[in-house]
Amino acid sequence: MQIIRYANRLEIRNPGFSLKSQDHLGEPGSQLRNPKIAAALYDTRLAETKGSGIRVMRESMEQAGLTPPLFESDRGNDQFVARYFFHHFLGAEDIAWLAQFKDLHLSEDEAKALIVVREAGALNNGTYRELTKVDTLTASQALRRLRDVVRQNYLRPLMREGRLTMTNPQEPNDPQQAYRAM
Repeated sequence: MQIIRYANRLEIRNPGFSLKSQDHLGEPGSQLRNPKIAAALYDTRLAETKGSGIRVMRESMEQAGLTPPLFESDRGNDQFVARYFFHHFLGAEDIAWLAQFKDLHLSEDEAKALIVVREAGALNNGTYRELTKVDTLTASQALRRLRDVVRQNYLRPLMREGRLTMTNPQEPNDPQQAYRAM
């Protein structure tokens, strides 16, 4: 396990992806990798009821008015990441930062997504669904709209001015496309 403290968040990286799908994280019940260890931790009260941890963390952070924790299960890299942000969600600083996007007429969910991108550096479909409590199709549509709006209103003008370049210009729509400041 690796615990990394950034200026704006705490990340806990654990080897092994979640056996539960991201859509079902926080629901009662567990799928245990090692039931004997889990039982021992539960019996000695070092762990709560099996399968309640993520739900309890989400509820506790929401009650405190903090940004909801984000969980990412990555089967490809065989790891599970929990991210805990240190600030209140959509606080005064966030609202001031979002003001630069007022012409885009962002929904509340889109504003939340941009805050997470600013803080964590990226946002995928599963994290968007977790953050906004929407289904996969709605998340895909919202992320596509955000991608297109950011590309049209921010990235393309910066590229025309020569202040930004694609790292993979041969494939501008590559999902792994990144940009480099000039």
